Amino acid sequence: ALPCGRTAERNGKRMCRTGINQQDISCTLRLGMKHSDRTFWGPGVAQLLHQVAACCSLRAAAQSMDMSYSKAWKIIHDAEQALGFPLVESISGGVRGGGSRLTKQGEYILSAYDKTVSAVQETAMEAFEQNIRPVLNSAMITI
Repeated sequence: ALPCGRTAERNGKRMCRTGINQQDISCTLRLGMKHSDRTFWGPGVAQLLHQVAACCSLRAAAQSMDMSYSKAWKIIHDAEQALGFPLVESISGGVRGGGSRLTKQGEYILSAYDKTVSAVQETAMEAFEQNIRPVLNSAMITI
């Protein structure tokens, strides 16, 4: 970076005055659902449900995320209360001692959430490239 605070090129990349490659700047979003101004679903809930599906156990899913079982149970319970239907059901007995799995409603809402996140991220990235990227690039034009 130049001492005067203007931009410069380094290794063929335009750099801002702080030495940050502005082409590495991107947008990010967190999509959540809320009820009565209280967020009950976000990326963490989705990740937990994906782990329940993969591990066939709420306890194992919680452990894989370095979370206590009681916290995982509360997260699921709060989301179920807000949605009005169960997301996870217990599987009792068996050789491996039972476990947990997503309900059909849990599978559907998780899939719908994942599709919505993908669509929103794609739209946000297009808007970012159309609106913000030109501003970042124009700040780099004169040295």
